[in-house]
Parts: sequence; structure tokens; C-alpha cells
Amino acid sequence: MARVLYLYSSLFGANAELAGLTEKVLTGLGAEVRVRRTREVALPEDVQPSAEAAEIASAADLDWADGFIFSSPSHTGLLSASIKAFIDENHDAAVGGSYLNKTFTAMATSGFAHAGQERVVDDLNAIGAAWGCVIVP
Repeated sequence: MARVLYLYSSLFGANAELAGLTEKVLTGLGAEVRVRRTREVALPEDVQPSAEAAEIASAADLDWADGFIFSSPSHTGLLSASIKAFIDENHDAAVGGSYLNKTFTAMATSGFAHAGQERVVDDLNAIGAAWGCVIVP
């Protein structure tokens, strides 16, 4: 059975909602799924209750998983500071090869069309590639 970590950053709940929907689909296909959220670093006072349902992610979650789904809001075409902080916090393990050959895919949300979602997905996938993951578009 595949073990998938769905990691999200969310202030208003859109990425949390996507996490729940994705978990249902993957579980239905036989995967074991952990949904985790990042610790919000930039605007913690703005986090809505709907975005706080999941546990905070840790390095142990990355180690546990066979594959990753990272989901970030687009903040003017950039991934969230919270996702970036989590990635930076786990840099040493990535450099050490801990994530080699794990699958990786990315998702992004925003409040309106053409707000940089494509750029965020590209940036997240570049991180997966730098970690030595197998990118799944």
C-alpha cells in the first residue's frame, strides 16, 4: 500500500478542503494518506478554523511517506512563506538523500484566475526535483 503525505498551507481553508477531497480519492484507491498542515509563519492570526483541522507536519511525516503532495496558496505568484519555511527546515535531510525516488506532485490555489498558480506549481515541482523525487504532473 502506498503511503502519501498531503502537506498544505492554508489561511482560509481552500487547501484544507482540497486535502480532504484528495484524501478520500487516494484512500478509495487503497493508499494510506496523512494530511498535515504547515505551521503558519507569516499571518498566523488570520488562519481560519476551517484551515486548522490537520496536525502540524514534521520531518517524521516526510520519512514515513512514499510520496508527497504539496499544496500552497499563491501569494502574488509565490508559494506561501509557511511552505517555504517547512522546506527549508527539512533541507539537510533532502541533501542527505532522504527523499530520493519518492513521488512528488504539487497543487496551488488562489482567490482568482491568473494569480500565479502555475508559477507556484512549477516552484514546488522544482523543489521536488531538487530533492531527487520523481515528479508526477
